[in-house]
Amino acid sequence: TRTDANAFAIQEYLRLVLENGAIYPSWGQWVFEEQRVRNLDIPKNLKEIILSRLKNVSADHIHVLCAAAIIGTNFSIDLLKKTVNSSEAKVFEAINFSVINGLVEANPNGEYSFVHDSILEALNLMIDPVQRTEIHYKITLVLTDKPTLSNAVLFSLARHYYLGKPESAPEAAIKVNILAGKTALDGFANEDALAYLSNAKQLS
Repeated sequence: TRTDANAFAIQEYLRLVLENGAIYPSWGQWVFEEQRVRNLDIPKNLKEIILSRLKNVSADHIHVLCAAAIIGTNFSIDLLKKTVNSSEAKVFEAINFSVINGLVEANPNGEYSFVHDSILEALNLMIDPVQRTEIHYKITLVLTDKPTLSNAVLFSLARHYYLGKPESAPEAAIKVNILAGKTALDGFANEDALAYLSNAKQLS
């Protein structure tokens, strides 16, 4: 099936049907127009639905959301603002829009998260490879300015070093990935440790 019993996918297909007027409230009940649904050009999978929704989002908002997607599933306003080199007001505007439209949700720790991996996948499809590399590089510059690195920030920095422009600071990129690998190994995250150490080897 198109949804595979995925709650988020079901929600998105229902949203699509509602927006196209195939389901609507009337005198205390819901009306379902089967023929209108049959006539809809419904995307075959969830990623295509997300992409169709994102096509209607402003270019400024997409710019912010794409940068957030490259940061990862979870992101802070501070890191996002510095990455896109924009005002906090514009970043908040884009994120608030995304919260209202069910793309992003606020976390108790003050950060934000994408509500489903398919949103990150769709946004990544909208990013030019050169632009993606540049954003990874910008994130690296922001994270290296932090006075101390938590494990989460260390792992993030190692990933962005590797995917950005490691040639700009090869020794640092290798060192950070080795440190991330050892830290992951200490935490018994063996697969992650292997990935970081493999990245360090490739960069050396």
